[in-house]
Amino acid sequence: MTELIENHDLSALKGLSVTKLRQLWQGGAGRRAKGKEPPRVQALLVRDLAWWAQQGGRQGLDGETQSLLNAAVRQAGDRAVEPKEGRASGKRKSKSKKRQLQAGVTLVRKWRGKTYKVKVIEDGKGKKRYEFGGEEYCSLTTIAQEITGAHWSGPRFFGLNRVRSTG
Repeated sequence: MTELIENHDLSALKGLSVTKLRQLWQGGAGRRAKGKEPPRVQALLVRDLAWWAQQGGRQGLDGETQSLLNAAVRQAGDRAVEPKEGRASGKRKSKSKKRQLQAGVTLVRKWRGKTYKVKVIEDGKGKKRYEFGGEEYCSLTTIAQEITGAHWSGPRFFGLNRVRSTG
């Protein structure tokens, strides 16, 4: 059975029973996952065995590649996060800048074919308030709910907070 993997006859793996695939996994691919049980799903077993065969039976990435990958992850992490005070140094939080709206700015949002305008004003005590439809509001979220009839984050509704893509 191990000849299938060693000879890269990966198409033949799909024809094997789950029991035989698990035996192959434990004899080869599973060595890299010490203490783990082999998957119970045929497709996962075939995927693991194919990956193991394609890397030539090695136990993961070679040392140089693993070092480069670790360095890239550290470097990317250092740019994206900063330590939070009062926490263990291993825990981090992401940097995010909250947009500060100046009094006099008008936010414009089209919703279901209608254009809505909200003017940013100050209440005299340095706090931001918002004028919409001839009334004053203390939050953009309340205005977004008024417009949509559903709960929305006001800053997100008006495009102040962008949703990050996950890939």
